[in-house]
Amino acid sequence: MRCVREDLVVTAQVGELIWNDKGSGCTNDLSIWSVTPPDAPAGEAYLAPGSFLGHDSYAKPGIETYSLRMALTAQLSDLPPPPALSGHESPSSDESTTTLQVCELPWFCVKDPDLSAAEQLQSSPTYRLERTDRHRLGGFGHNTGATSQPFMWTAAKGELDGNARALAFNTSVDLSKEWPAHPQLFELNFSAQLEREFTHTQRSAKGWSHSSPLEIITYVPPRKAVAAYLLHSEYRLLREDGSQVSATVSYTNGDHVYMSESSDTEPLPDEAIAKQEAPQTEPDLQVTGHDLIDDTLTP
Repeated sequence: MRCVREDLVVTAQVGELIWNDKGSGCTNDLSIWSVTPPDAPAGEAYLAPGSFLGHDSYAKPGIETYSLRMALTAQLSDLPPPPALSGHESPSSDESTTTLQVCELPWFCVKDPDLSAAEQLQSSPTYRLERTDRHRLGGFGHNTGATSQPFMWTAAKGELDGNARALAFNTSVDLSKEWPAHPQLFELNFSAQLEREFTHTQRSAKGWSHSSPLEIITYVPPRKAVAAYLLHSEYRLLREDGSQVSATVSYTNGDHVYMSESSDTEPLPDEAIAKQEAPQTEPDLQVTGHDLIDDTLTP
């Protein structure tokens, strides 16, 4: 038996009947009931570590019960800046710098396909969920003319290769919704949910269901080059010894498009200067093909 501080627990529900003493001939009745944690909010985990409730009746008790409360605080870093476009040549997709986001998970949040619960507790009491962020080139345009010109590119957004579903099935770690996905598979009764900022679901979770096209439209100034970038994230779940659980999950966030414009302007030929017209009014950047629109521009 343990006494736990009130701020470390949360009100839970009485679960299913575990055992009762019907037919024992005892003077007093006794029934034992499980504890079911409520749905955890983002950034928290609720756990019933084998706890139970005793009741002096065979009816389901209406007594207040509790489960443990734990924080799933992610160590978030600033997002990497989009690559600066220095010239008028198409940039390499490998030029982007990366940043690492980390969330430590207790062992009971992971159904490790290669370890039993006892082996997890002994060899990997915590797991490390890493998110590596980089900007991926979504389109490049070089306007060689004397007036602004429209450019349109089609990029892919959302989760690629279906590994997020495999991760949820194999380990219980679901990046787009609350855990557990299959509660009957786990040793301990728990409920958990990652922070929405960590999983890119603070704006919309629709991108997790499948990969879909994203159309990017912008006007490029005369004699300028512009590159469009999307934030791309890769998720890896690691044991304490560094070995990886399940496959890497790749996700491209379609809620933001980052634009990088060349800092210099190519000189116009003499004949073009003579024929140059007054510059046209440039419409705002348009992004279509997803549920939310963000016209954030990063020079």
